[in-house]
Amino acid sequence: LVEGFGLVWNPGEYVEGYTNPLWTLVMAAVIALTGTSLAPAVMMGVGGACYGVSGVLAYVLGGQVAVRAGLTGGWVRSAALMSGLSVLLYYPYLYWSVGGMEVGPLGVVALALTLVVLKEWDGTLSPRSATLATLLALIGYGLRPDAVLLAGVPLAARVGVAIKKKDWASLKLLVAVAAVCAAAIMAHLLCRHAYYGEWVLDTYVLKMGGWILAH
Repeated sequence: LVEGFGLVWNPGEYVEGYTNPLWTLVMAAVIALTGTSLAPAVMMGVGGACYGVSGVLAYVLGGQVAVRAGLTGGWVRSAALMSGLSVLLYYPYLYWSVGGMEVGPLGVVALALTLVVLKEWDGTLSPRSATLATLLALIGYGLRPDAVLLAGVPLAARVGVAIKKKDWASLKLLVAVAAVCAAAIMAHLLCRHAYYGEWVLDTYVLKMGGWILAH
């Protein structure tokens, strides 16, 4: 891409050899700005920073969940600490984050989205929170398309709460979030098919031995 051949595996061969479209564009921009010698250090620095931020977000999330579970005092602090450490001490996450891959930013996005959803869990979802949730979900999908699973869990849980409480205002916003995300995903699939001639990742075809999703 930086050399002007496009998003291809080899020049002239339209093969989608990546699973992180947004991060691929970020890496290409960093290489173009800093050069091939400095770019790895920059990406490792960014990944390391995201690794640290994700630990903080997990700490905050653990504390909020503990409070909602009825815990108080030292129990809340202990739960928050355990939550933060569970992220920071998970070696694969550390390895791939500090290695400059998309795992670190994706962790930040997933935790931030969960916090946004949890913030107004007991009340009506605000348009601002819905917009932020949409933006985070789209960034997550851009970092790794299978992040729809990470985004889908807290959003689906929030839908369940809205239905249970008959909070139709929140449900309407959540449906809008889902609609925008679905439209963006469909646009990406159409672009993939137009550019590569495939509906699914080439890496998926490789790993699955040519099987299609229907199998």
